Amino acid sequence: MFDNVFFGLSEEEAHVMSPGQRLVMQTGYEALHNAGITKASAMGLRCGVYLGDSGCDWPQLFGHLAGPARALGSAQGIGGSRLAHSLGLTGPTLTVDTACSSSLVAIGVAHTALRKVSAEQVDPGVNPHVKMALAQGCNLLLSPRMYILYSGPHMLSPRGRCFTFDGTADGYARGEGCGSLTLKMSPDASEAQLCLAMLIGSAVNQDGRSASMTAPNGPSQQQCIRTSMLESKLSASEINVAECHGTGTALGDPIEVSALRMVMQERPLPILNTSAKTNLGHLEASAGMAGVLKCVNLLNSSSCPPNNHFRNLNPHMDTNGYPVYFANELSDYGSKSGMTGVSSFGFGGTNARGDLWGRALRGSRKTELLDTGEWVVRRQLFYDRVFHYGNPGSSLGKGDGTPKAQSQGSSLKLLVSGSARGK
Repeated sequence: MFDNVFFGLSEEEAHVMSPGQRLVMQTGYEALHNAGITKASAMGLRCGVYLGDSGCDWPQLFGHLAGPARALGSAQGIGGSRLAHSLGLTGPTLTVDTACSSSLVAIGVAHTALRKVSAEQVDPGVNPHVKMALAQGCNLLLSPRMYILYSGPHMLSPRGRCFTFDGTADGYARGEGCGSLTLKMSPDASEAQLCLAMLIGSAVNQDGRSASMTAPNGPSQQQCIRTSMLESKLSASEINVAECHGTGTALGDPIEVSALRMVMQERPLPILNTSAKTNLGHLEASAGMAGVLKCVNLLNSSSCPPNNHFRNLNPHMDTNGYPVYFANELSDYGSKSGMTGVSSFGFGGTNARGDLWGRALRGSRKTELLDTGEWVVRRQLFYDRVFHYGNPGSSLGKGDGTPKAQSQGSSLKLLVSGSARGK
């Protein structure tokens, strides 16, 4: 039930608001509250709101009704602005629409806004930098109109499922959901220990000239992945899991796996390839957010959920020389801490990537120690990373010898509640 009184909205406004705006406000405040921000402390806080949203059918259904409240309730670009206005947030507020990559691009923009500004830099006329950011993604299915539109070019699976990586892949299944997360800089070890994961790298690029406007571009996807890994100083062998865009299309899946293969093949241990589309459906504008939240849970449990509906590998995928495992059951990736990379690609050619780092906070591998499958060889490298970024995850004890963090890194400050439902 939406609490319009809490957000200072009249009953009439709440009645004509699109469901997406309501969910953005609810999950957004819940994310901030989980990060220790109350309604009182949010007033005047320089926190940016970055929403990935490609719109929904609400304007077509109810946008014709008269009145100022109805006009605002149907507007696509003010979901984040409503939340900022209600709570008194004063940071930048914007809506990102790059189709399927919208929410991960929004996370990348938020990550950029969190980067440190050196003292000698001149203050710009428009200051994009913040110390805290709220990244959100929203996608709702309110009418059959878009189903009909996407069925024309055979984008949707007639079976209503995403058969990602499978030889019978024939399109995707639409899903809906809204998710939010709070990001902030972690100034010291104690602050970092309250985080569930670290966002240590992100990148956004464009396909440019490719076979067609909607055709994926493998080299551009490779470059996007490499750029994020370069920022986070990651090598291929350090990444345990790749959360793929993987919608379950005959063209897109082989191109994406081929791009990953070119970047990740130099590794002694196999990488797990997975996609949230098989679990939730394709959340379109909110797909990247679903992937990030899935990876946070994955890191906190040190295990990878299965790719549903996966039976036989797509014969068009070339995995020769690529140590990879396409999980079809719950899989422990063999270490107490890990790295995951999330990819999201818009059908207009905008690619986004994020790399996350975290450790097991529950389950049999629950620990304060940071290790990987090659822990003995790479122990010092990980301790250097702790020194630079801080120690992600709740503190579970003392005396493990892990160095304290001394400098800043950007982090995902506590997990956010969101809703995600596959169709």
